[in-house]
Amino acid sequence: MLPTAEEKEKIQEAAISNPELPLGSAEQFLMMLASISELPARLNLWLFKLDYENTEKEVADPLMDLKQGVEDLQKNKTFKVILSVLLSIGNFLNGSESRGFQIEYLSKVPEIGSITRASRVDFEELENTIAKMQVDCKASWDHLKAIAKHDGPTQIKLKMSEFLADCAERIIVLEIIYKRVMTRFHRFLLWLGTPLLMTHEVKVQQVCSVVSEFALEYRTSRQSAASGTVKRSRTRDRNLINELEALQQVQQLHID
Repeated sequence: MLPTAEEKEKIQEAAISNPELPLGSAEQFLMMLASISELPARLNLWLFKLDYENTEKEVADPLMDLKQGVEDLQKNKTFKVILSVLLSIGNFLNGSESRGFQIEYLSKVPEIGSITRASRVDFEELENTIAKMQVDCKASWDHLKAIAKHDGPTQIKLKMSEFLADCAERIIVLEIIYKRVMTRFHRFLLWLGTPLLMTHEVKVQQVCSVVSEFALEYRTSRQSAASGTVKRSRTRDRNLINELEALQQVQQLHID
């Protein structure tokens, strides 16, 4: 898109050689771009500004989902009971006294919103995104300095300086949040009984996916069981009514 030095030079030579011929619209556009000082720096700076809010949200939202999901699971009494029952059954069948089990075991047993959302995110990629945000922010400072050499102090430069300073602080906070959330996730794995040496090998997406699928299966089974209980209760009540009606008919026959 941007003209190279060679293209700019050829257009200038053509204009000098044929002053009576006006430049075409494409050549005029290229020369206009070439006349803008530090154009690549300006474009990259504005691109960073336009994309920053969305990029930050793409990182922050999954981190908040994972944090909330881990807290919900650790506080959920039903989940604790299910884990306890599964562990007891597993120990009985295997003749062992294990204090925990791998999270994958839940997938062998045939909806938590935040966990379900977190299961769709690659958290390793989030770390790379944060690193890229840091690199892009630093590069934007360099672009702004290069532009300032030509434009001098302006109101736009002041606003962009404030924006980049704010971005730098927010990226630092985002990185801290990422580390704390991942630490909390690893503690959650220890709470489940995962060996310490294996906690850093377990992927967030894998755990959240297993828990999400298990939660859906549990909810479906629970609804099916509840529906069956209601159905049996209605059948029992109906049979009781039929028996009472039959008994009343027999009694009426004896009276007659």
